[in-house]
Amino acid sequence: SPDLLIIHLKRFSYTRNWRDRINTLVRFPINGLDLSPYVLSEDAKKDAIYDLYAVSNHMGGMGGGHYTAYAKNLDNTNWYHLDDSRTSKISDPNQVIGSAAYVLYYYKRNPRKLEHRASKIVVPDVQGVDDDE
Repeated sequence: SPDLLIIHLKRFSYTRNWRDRINTLVRFPINGLDLSPYVLSEDAKKDAIYDLYAVSNHMGGMGGGHYTAYAKNLDNTNWYHLDDSRTSKISDPNQVIGSAAYVLYYYKRNPRKLEHRASKIVVPDVQGVDDDE
């Protein structure tokens, strides 16, 4: 199973005469997405557990809309809401589950040990991040 898992939720419906946004709430796990029942290799089944680290959201319709995201800082484990030039800390991770979610980003709890894994990127503290919310 892959170290990173990206799930795209179908949010738009197309028919011959009509296009529409699908606003159905899809409940997805924040921690412990277990894909082991869907992994063929018995050896890989034990490491098929994933945790959510980001959600892309879309609000609006086919003609346009607004994009936001939720992301988890993997160093401090806090969740943040990202909206254009504003970033704010959220207190309840369950806030990331909503009908606007359309791309889910998961990482494997126990990733493979690769000899040539990409370097970790260190993002400096950014002025304007609101940690009070």
